[in-house]
Amino acid sequence: MNKIPNLRDPLYWKKPKLYVIVDNSLLGNRLLEDIVFMIINGGADIIQYRDKTGPDDIFSENAERIKKLADKFFIPFIINDRMHIAKEINATGVHLGKDDMNLSEARKKYGKKIIIGSTARNIDDIRNAENAGADYCGVGSIFSSSTKQAPVIGIDFLKEAAGLSGLPLAAIGGINIENITEVLTAGCNAVCVSSSVIKSDDPEEYTYNLKSAVDSFYSKNKS
Repeated sequence: MNKIPNLRDPLYWKKPKLYVIVDNSLLGNRLLEDIVFMIINGGADIIQYRDKTGPDDIFSENAERIKKLADKFFIPFIINDRMHIAKEINATGVHLGKDDMNLSEARKKYGKKIIIGSTARNIDDIRNAENAGADYCGVGSIFSSSTKQAPVIGIDFLKEAAGLSGLPLAAIGGINIENITEVLTAGCNAVCVSSSVIKSDDPEEYTYNLKSAVDSFYSKNKS
Protein backbone atom coordinates (compact mmCIF):
# COMPACT_ATOMS: atom_id res chain seq x y z
CA MET A 1 0.00 0.00 0.00
CA ASN A 2 1.34 3.42 -0.93
CA LYS A 3 2.00 5.93 1.83
CA ILE A 4 3.52 9.37 2.24
CA PRO A 5 7.33 9.04 2.48
CA ASN A 6 9.04 9.39 5.84
CA LEU A 7 11.15 12.55 5.69
CA ARG A 8 13.17 11.35 8.68
CA ASP A 9 14.40 8.31 6.78
CA PRO A 10 17.97 8.96 5.53
CA LEU A 11 17.28 6.69 2.55
CA TYR A 12 14.58 9.09 1.39
CA TRP A 13 17.21 11.78 0.85
CA LYS A 14 19.72 9.51 -0.89
CA LYS A 15 18.16 10.50 -4.18
CA PRO A 16 17.87 14.32 -4.43
CA LYS A 17 14.34 15.69 -4.23
CA LEU A 18 12.48 18.46 -6.03
CA TYR A 19 10.79 20.63 -3.41
CA VAL A 20 8.27 23.14 -4.81
CA ILE A 21 7.00 26.07 -2.74
CA VAL A 22 3.58 27.34 -3.74
CA ASP A 23 3.69 30.98 -2.70
CA ASN A 24 0.24 32.55 -2.72
CA SER A 25 1.65 35.94 -3.75
CA LEU A 26 2.89 34.46 -7.05
CA LEU A 27 -0.38 32.96 -8.27
CA GLY A 28 -1.83 36.02 -9.98
CA ASN A 29 -5.06 35.00 -11.69
CA ARG A 30 -4.23 31.30 -11.65
CA LEU A 31 -6.22 28.99 -9.41
CA LEU A 32 -4.38 27.44 -6.50
CA GLU A 33 -5.53 23.89 -7.14
CA ASP A 34 -4.69 24.15 -10.86
CA ILE A 35 -1.10 25.13 -10.02
CA VAL A 36 -0.75 22.39 -7.42
CA PHE A 37 -2.12 19.77 -9.80
CA MET A 38 0.33 20.89 -12.50
CA ILE A 39 3.38 20.69 -10.25
CA ILE A 40 2.30 17.28 -9.00
CA ASN A 41 1.90 16.07 -12.58
CA GLY A 42 5.29 17.58 -13.37
CA GLY A 43 6.95 15.44 -10.71
CA ALA A 44 7.36 17.47 -7.52
CA ASP A 45 8.53 15.32 -4.59
CA ILE A 46 7.59 17.73 -1.78
CA ILE A 47 5.14 20.65 -1.73
CA GLN A 48 5.11 23.60 0.64
CA TYR A 49 2.39 26.23 0.94
CA ARG A 50 3.45 29.77 1.84
CA ASP A 51 1.30 32.85 2.44
CA LYS A 52 2.89 35.49 4.65
CA THR A 53 -0.04 37.93 4.69
CA GLY A 54 -3.36 36.08 4.47
CA PRO A 55 -5.62 35.51 7.51
CA ASP A 56 -5.58 32.14 9.24
CA ASP A 57 -9.03 31.07 8.07
CA ILE A 58 -8.21 31.56 4.37
CA PHE A 59 -4.76 30.02 4.84
CA SER A 60 -6.29 26.97 6.51
CA GLU A 61 -8.87 26.52 3.73
CA ASN A 62 -6.18 26.73 1.05
CA ALA A 63 -3.89 24.37 2.94
CA GLU A 64 -6.67 21.80 3.26
CA ARG A 65 -7.27 21.93 -0.49
CA ILE A 66 -3.60 21.38 -1.23
CA LYS A 67 -3.33 18.59 1.31
CA LYS A 68 -6.16 16.66 -0.35
CA LEU A 69 -4.25 16.68 -3.63
CA ALA A 70 -0.90 15.93 -1.99
CA ASP A 71 -2.36 13.03 -0.02
CA LYS A 72 -4.01 11.61 -3.14
CA PHE A 73 -0.61 11.35 -4.81
CA PHE A 74 1.35 10.42 -1.63
CA ILE A 75 3.41 13.61 -1.58
CA PRO A 76 4.69 15.18 1.65
CA PHE A 77 2.98 18.51 2.34
CA ILE A 78 4.75 21.20 4.36
CA ILE A 79 3.19 24.40 5.70
CA ASN A 80 5.25 27.55 6.00
CA ASP A 81 5.33 29.14 9.46
CA ARG A 82 1.82 28.47 10.81
CA MET A 83 2.55 25.54 13.09
CA HIS A 84 -0.90 25.49 14.64
CA ILE A 85 -2.51 25.03 11.23
CA ALA A 86 -0.05 22.33 10.23
CA LYS A 87 -1.03 20.46 13.37
CA GLU A 88 -4.77 21.06 12.90
CA ILE A 89 -4.90 19.68 9.36
CA ASN A 90 -2.33 16.93 9.99
CA ALA A 91 0.17 18.23 7.44
CA THR A 92 3.41 16.31 7.03
CA GLY A 93 5.35 19.17 8.55
CA VAL A 94 6.09 22.84 8.96
CA HIS A 95 8.94 25.07 7.84
CA LEU A 96 10.04 27.71 10.34
CA GLY A 97 11.99 30.75 9.16
CA LYS A 98 14.09 33.22 11.10
CA ASP A 99 11.11 35.28 12.23
CA ASP A 100 8.75 32.39 12.88
CA MET A 101 8.09 30.29 15.97
CA ASN A 102 11.23 29.24 17.87
CA LEU A 103 12.22 25.75 16.72
CA SER A 104 13.01 24.38 20.18
CA GLU A 105 9.69 25.64 21.51
CA ALA A 106 7.86 24.18 18.53
CA ARG A 107 9.44 20.77 19.07
CA LYS A 108 8.60 20.80 22.78
CA LYS A 109 5.01 21.91 22.13
CA TYR A 110 4.16 19.66 19.20
CA GLY A 111 6.43 16.67 19.75
CA LYS A 112 8.23 14.42 17.28
CA LYS A 113 5.33 13.37 15.10
CA ILE A 114 5.50 16.44 12.88
CA ILE A 115 8.42 17.24 10.55
CA ILE A 116 10.10 20.59 11.26
CA GLY A 117 12.31 22.33 8.73
CA SER A 118 14.48 25.32 9.58
CA THR A 119 16.04 28.16 7.59
CA ALA A 120 19.85 28.41 7.66
CA ARG A 121 22.17 31.10 6.32
CA ASN A 122 25.41 30.04 7.99
CA ILE A 123 27.02 27.05 9.66
CA ASP A 124 25.92 28.13 13.14
CA ASP A 125 22.31 28.19 11.94
CA ILE A 126 22.62 24.62 10.76
CA ARG A 127 24.22 23.43 13.98
CA ASN A 128 21.62 25.24 16.07
CA ALA A 129 18.82 23.73 14.00
CA GLU A 130 20.26 20.25 14.45
CA ASN A 131 20.58 20.74 18.22
CA ALA A 132 17.03 22.09 18.44
CA GLY A 133 15.53 19.06 16.73
CA ALA A 134 15.08 20.14 13.10
CA ASP A 135 14.56 17.41 10.52
CA TYR A 136 16.06 19.33 7.59
CA CYS A 137 17.46 22.77 6.79
CA GLY A 138 16.54 25.10 3.96
CA VAL A 139 19.85 26.74 3.01
CA GLY A 140 19.93 30.00 1.12
CA SER A 141 19.68 32.23 -0.65
CA ILE A 142 21.99 30.39 -3.07
CA PHE A 143 21.43 32.98 -5.80
CA SER A 144 19.60 36.29 -5.80
CA SER A 145 15.84 35.76 -5.65
CA SER A 146 12.76 37.88 -6.17
CA THR A 147 10.80 35.93 -3.53
CA LYS A 148 13.44 35.13 -0.89
CA GLN A 149 14.71 38.42 0.52
CA ALA A 150 17.88 37.07 2.13
CA PRO A 151 21.62 37.57 1.63
CA VAL A 152 23.14 35.50 -1.17
CA ILE A 153 25.41 32.87 0.38
CA GLY A 154 26.41 31.12 -2.83
CA ILE A 155 27.45 27.71 -4.08
CA ASP A 156 30.72 27.58 -2.13
CA PHE A 157 28.87 27.86 1.17
CA LEU A 158 26.49 25.10 0.10
CA LYS A 159 29.46 22.84 -0.62
CA GLU A 160 30.93 23.58 2.82
CA ALA A 161 27.61 23.00 4.56
CA ALA A 162 27.02 19.71 2.75
CA GLY A 163 30.32 18.43 4.09
CA LEU A 164 29.54 19.35 7.70
CA SER A 165 25.83 18.91 8.25
CA GLY A 166 24.15 15.86 9.73
CA LEU A 167 20.80 17.16 8.48
CA PRO A 168 19.39 16.94 4.97
CA LEU A 169 19.95 20.28 3.22
CA ALA A 170 17.44 21.83 0.84
CA ALA A 171 19.02 24.55 -1.28
CA ILE A 172 16.80 27.55 -1.98
CA GLY A 173 16.93 30.95 -3.66
CA GLY A 174 17.06 31.82 -7.34
CA ILE A 175 17.26 28.22 -8.54
CA ASN A 176 16.03 27.48 -12.05
CA ILE A 177 16.54 25.11 -14.96
CA GLU A 178 19.78 26.87 -15.95
CA ASN A 179 21.56 26.44 -12.62
CA ILE A 180 19.91 23.43 -10.97
CA THR A 181 22.69 20.99 -11.92
CA GLU A 182 25.31 23.30 -10.42
CA VAL A 183 23.31 23.35 -7.19
CA LEU A 184 22.96 19.57 -7.13
CA THR A 185 26.69 19.17 -7.73
CA ALA A 186 27.35 21.19 -4.57
CA GLY A 187 25.89 18.33 -2.55
CA CYS A 188 22.39 19.27 -1.39
CA ASN A 189 19.67 16.71 -0.66
CA ALA A 190 16.85 18.73 -2.19
CA VAL A 191 16.37 21.70 -4.47
CA CYS A 192 13.67 24.22 -3.54
CA VAL A 193 12.03 26.25 -6.28
CA SER A 194 9.13 28.66 -6.29
CA SER A 195 8.93 31.61 -8.67
CA SER A 196 10.74 29.82 -11.52
CA VAL A 197 7.90 27.29 -11.56
CA ILE A 198 4.86 29.31 -10.50
CA LYS A 199 5.63 32.23 -12.84
CA SER A 200 6.47 30.05 -15.83
CA ASP A 201 4.17 29.88 -18.84
CA ASP A 202 3.66 26.17 -18.20
CA PRO A 203 4.27 25.16 -14.55
CA GLU A 204 3.76 21.49 -15.33
CA GLU A 205 6.34 21.41 -18.10
CA TYR A 206 8.80 23.50 -16.10
CA THR A 207 8.44 21.21 -13.08
CA TYR A 208 8.92 18.21 -15.36
CA ASN A 209 12.13 19.69 -16.78
CA LEU A 210 13.48 20.39 -13.28
CA LYS A 211 12.58 16.89 -12.10
CA SER A 212 14.23 15.40 -15.19
CA ALA A 213 17.41 17.34 -14.36
CA VAL A 214 17.34 16.00 -10.79
CA ASP A 215 16.80 12.42 -11.97
CA SER A 216 19.50 12.72 -14.64
CA PHE A 217 21.99 14.03 -12.09
CA TYR A 218 21.25 11.16 -9.74
CA SER A 219 21.53 8.54 -12.48
CA LYS A 220 24.96 9.84 -13.45
CA ASN A 221 26.28 10.20 -9.90
CA LYS A 222 24.71 7.45 -7.79
CA SER A 223 27.18 5.26 -5.98
